[in-house]
Amino acid sequence: TSDKATFEGYYAQLLDFQKRPEVMIMNDMRSYVACDAYKNIVLGGAKYLPFVIEKIENGDFILNLAMTDITGIDVWAVYKNDYSSMDIKETSGEQFISKLWVRWWKEQGPTYMENHP
Repeated sequence: TSDKATFEGYYAQLLDFQKRPEVMIMNDMRSYVACDAYKNIVLGGAKYLPFVIEKIENGDFILNLAMTDITGIDVWAVYKNDYSSMDIKETSGEQFISKLWVRWWKEQGPTYMENHP
């Protein structure tokens, strides 16, 4: 099984978990990822980052947490001084963080992947 297929399996399990009524009423983002599927995505480490960022680019902001948990990077802190230069009207919320992750991936992702095979 390829890394992508394995990731997609975990991702499908994560989505099923998030659809549970007891999860849907939670206010805490961490509650939406409190399952083995998410843990397996994080344990996959850097090899899953291209797939995680693809999901983020397609609007799944819950995976912002996976980017943070895998890389250990606070992407908000990386770009906090650049907000005025960014073409983003809203500077809060998960959609904004997703845009920061996409930017980070384009600017620093290749170097990160070289250093984390």
